[in-house]
Amino acid sequence: MQTTLRMESDFRLNFSGNNDGIRRSLRVEELRSKTDEELLKLCAEQQSAAMEELTRRFQAPIYRFLYRMLNSPEDAEEAALDVFVRAWQHAGRFQYRAKVATWLYRIAVNIARDMHSRKKSRPQEPWPEDFEQIDRKSVV
Repeated sequence: MQTTLRMESDFRLNFSGNNDGIRRSLRVEELRSKTDEELLKLCAEQQSAAMEELTRRFQAPIYRFLYRMLNSPEDAEEAALDVFVRAWQHAGRFQYRAKVATWLYRIAVNIARDMHSRKKSRPQEPWPEDFEQIDRKSVV
């Protein structure tokens, strides 16, 4: 079974799980009562339903935060996806010295900074004002 999470901007994150409908609905209620730290520990154990719950809790605020930083809905969506992918990949490394929310926002800041520096480092070639002029010159 594949679960799709949606946001206002039509942004989606997918996590696969093997839960049937009845067990899943009970599991969702169990997970909603857990703290962020408990959910992250389950993520470290590769429990995808725990990641779905963390994503449900933080996806919209992380997206809005990144949108304000990057000023682009597309970049904010890509960065938000990267935040949750990195959180999933590195859940076992979290040291519980800060809140999970703080950690997720730090990941978001790092990703936004990386995206910004990648855009700055790309050489920007000036676009000709009129492409027809180029075509005429190459023909002549």
